[in-house]
Amino acid sequence: MSDKTPENAKTASIFWDICERWGLGGLHFQHAALCPTRLWLYQNKMISAEMDTRVRKGLALHQTHHRKDKSVLGLIGLAPDAVDWVGRVVYERKNRLTDDPGSWAQVEFYGWAFRCSTGDWEWQAKKVGIKERKIIPAILDDNSLQRMADLALKIEQSATTSYPPKPTIKKICGTCSGRFFCGFDGTGDEE
Repeated sequence: MSDKTPENAKTASIFWDICERWGLGGLHFQHAALCPTRLWLYQNKMISAEMDTRVRKGLALHQTHHRKDKSVLGLIGLAPDAVDWVGRVVYERKNRLTDDPGSWAQVEFYGWAFRCSTGDWEWQAKKVGIKERKIIPAILDDNSLQRMADLALKIEQSATTSYPPKPTIKKICGTCSGRFFCGFDGTGDEE
């Protein structure tokens, strides 16, 4: 666990100031970690869960079987799946446990958001794998904090840009809800 030091307190301040100024949430960090074009499309409300049948199906399953619990009621600006207020743990559920940087960025965002917003650096963040029935803690160390501050700066820069970055083909393109805006259909024949 990261101890609060003057250096990482400054980094935490940069991260949290940007988050508050732009009203950032976990999905901003998920998209930023995956693809700058996807982030820009999300920020400009050009992609959303409602636009992609695969994502809609996943959301429906998630909402049906794993509703947000009452521990998150009343949170403003933060939308984790569950919070253990006594144990100081924030949980984010994922259908599957993967090493995908987007889902980990979202989990780490919640951990740092709770640390920064409460001033309590004992908060932890954990990813829950629904299918695997496993819980894996996020490592909220100085490297994680720097990664979150760097992503926050990328998100802020993207928010002030009038045009999306030029899309490049990535591993996630075939399942991305923004693939058609980029000209990718997921077949791999785009080049």
